[in-house]
Amino acid sequence: QEMMSSSKEDIYSYVKSYGPAGIASIIIVGGVFWAMYIPVIIFSYHQATGEWISPQLILFPVGATKVAVTALGFWSLARVLFPLRM
Repeated sequence: QEMMSSSKEDIYSYVKSYGPAGIASIIIVGGVFWAMYIPVIIFSYHQATGEWISPQLILFPVGATKVAVTALGFWSLARVLFPLRM
């Protein structure tokens, strides 16, 4: 209960006080968050456009722009969901 009402900086300070184990836990939690979110991005892009993200799509200007705009939208959603990982 007390931890939920603390600020983000207080939580990070508390976790870092555990030394390398605390820092490793932050890295692991962040890695798990992105490992779960990136497949969601790829599948959602496929559902929205009907094509899979491929190197050819990214290398050509029109495809790269489409991927960049879509990625920006998913990044915005990730920023909203990011606090839920703690």
